This record gives sequence, structure tokens and C-alpha cells, in this order.
Amino acid sequence: MIRVISLKELNDDDLNIFSSYSDVIFETIYPFEIAFLKVDYPFNPKEEIYIFTSQNAVFSVEDNLKFFDTINCICIGGKTKKLAEERGYSVLFTGYTSEELIQKIQNFNTSKTFVHICASDRLEHISKYFQENSHVKFKELITYKKIPKKIEKIEQPEFILAFSPSGLQSIYTTIVDKNKVTIICIGNTTSKKCEELGFKNYITATKPDKKEMLLLLKQQLDLLKKT
Repeated sequence: MIRVISLKELNDDDLNIFSSYSDVIFETIYPFEIAFLKVDYPFNPKEEIYIFTSQNAVFSVEDNLKFFDTINCICIGGKTKKLAEERGYSVLFTGYTSEELIQKIQNFNTSKTFVHICASDRLEHISKYFQENSHVKFKELITYKKIPKKIEKIEQPEFILAFSPSGLQSIYTTIVDKNKVTIICIGNTTSKKCEELGFKNYITATKPDKKEMLLLLKQQLDLLKKT
């Protein structure tokens, strides 16, 4: 049997493309819990544009923003954009990665303050951009944190679907043989983490999307069938 560990939940639609793979077992491991923090901040949507880089960022401040009529924001990822729109927010633009979002910010002219709603372990790309471009008004607001779960030793997998560097970090000590597992990475920051942790075999999706990762996995499974 071929074992695949996903570090994010996969639904039935996700797994449909593997319905004919009777020798593949999927297991989901949640590497951490999300703890939302008390937010004591004077939100001012008339003068601010909120940066949401994850769905958890949207969840973390929805109670604070529900009393305002107009919320302008920018997002990373289609699911984050969809959730923001479901909350009634106006999404000015979206990027698939932080680098793409920064490029769009560079071409966006506004006198408003960008407020980055983020986790305590957020990546530095966005903050670094604003630090280097101090003429653009910017605030960082930490509204949630990830609490790592204790993960016991697991049976050796052939593949791991890694959706973030922190998720991969939380599980790597439980892998018996790092040379016998292939990591399917959602993006470049996760693949860089593979290098840091000593994984030799990893593949990066062409765009940071779960569907793209699953198609990559399918390709790898098909290659195994031919060997």
C-alpha cells in the first residue's frame, strides 16, 4: 500500500481523482491548532485596507469588523478571497503568493493605511516590503497563533502534502526515513523548508493551490505504477 499524509483536510471532491487507486491510503494529520487572540485595536475602515493572507485571518477579526458598512481588503488565495466576499468585504485585488500581492500593491496608489492581519509566525515578505518602502503607511496586527500539536511517530509515508513551512516543521521529526518520502509542496517557501529540514525529494506546485498539488500527486502515483 502507498501511504499519503495530508497536512490539511481533503474533502470527497479532492479525493475523487484517486477513486481508481485502490492501493493508496490517505491520512490527514492536523499539525497545529489555531488560537484566536483578543483584538484590542481601533479599526477604521474608512482609512484602512486590510491584508488577509489566510482564511484564519478573516475569521480572527470578523467580529470586530461586522459593525462597519464598507471593508476594503486585499487577499492571498482564492479561498481567502471567497471568504472575505462572503463576509461582505470589498476585495480590491488578490494574489496567489505574497510576492504577487506585493507586486500589485506597488502598482496601487492610495493614501490609506495597509493593515496586515496575521499570525504570530507570519512570513516576512509583506512586512519586509513595507519596511523598505516606508512612504507607504502600514501596520501589522497579530490576531491569531498556531499551537503545535504533539505528533507521535507515524508509519512511514511515501508522500506528504505540505501546505505550509510550519506544518512541515511540526511533522518532520516523526518521519523515520526522510529519503523515502516525497513532499508535494504548495509553494516555494515550503520547498525551501524541505531543504532546511533535510528532505531530498520534493516537488513544488506551479501555483499555490490544493488542486495543483493533488494533480502533482496523481502524476507521481502514475509514475510509480509504470515502474
